[in-house]
Amino acid sequence: ALGWACWKTYLGRPEADSTRLAAMTRLGNGLMPFHPDGALVVYQATVAAYRRFHPRYPSAQLVCQNNIAGCMSSLGRHADAIVIYRAVYETRLATYGNSDPDTIISMYNLSASLVKWAEKEGKLDWFAEARSLTRGQIPVAQQVLGPTHEVTLKIRATYADAIRCDMENCSREEMMEAASVLTDVAHTAYRVLGAEHPLTREIRVIIDESVRKGIFDLRQS
Repeated sequence: ALGWACWKTYLGRPEADSTRLAAMTRLGNGLMPFHPDGALVVYQATVAAYRRFHPRYPSAQLVCQNNIAGCMSSLGRHADAIVIYRAVYETRLATYGNSDPDTIISMYNLSASLVKWAEKEGKLDWFAEARSLTRGQIPVAQQVLGPTHEVTLKIRATYADAIRCDMENCSREEMMEAASVLTDVAHTAYRVLGAEHPLTREIRVIIDESVRKGIFDLRQS
């Protein structure tokens, strides 16, 4: 409702007006949870407008492209979403560098999606790509965002999960490292974010599943 109200308020402004474009993004955000197909159309129109009227300001375009990737993933178009997440990350990396906070977040979005959808899409090489991305960026995130920042913890957990899910192609040493990382992230998330935080609960599920399946006994790490 808020998205529609915002859009109606600024609908009459010129197409290039930044407030109008922001209202379009707000409308897409409002549609996203319940109507990702409608949100996709809105985000695509917003990106087109930014490219037409504000080509020298790529940041807003990248935000919208990231939203488009989220819509596609919600619609089951995971491979298409990965293509966009990868393009957003590579553009941010080339434009702003690897220590820019938004570059770090874009890398996380890409890596997490690679791990989440690799098996479903039959792209097992995505696990290796996710490991490579997160391994190199963990120390950067720790320095820029801090070792206990939620995004840093998510990147570390994604790295470990990329090993856990691809155990046939990982060494025993890597498996032991994944166990250690997951255990440490679980303890840190519990201490910093709390027991009921979504990340804390998600890591707990991963640990319990790994123990139950005998992948490795994280309780001994």
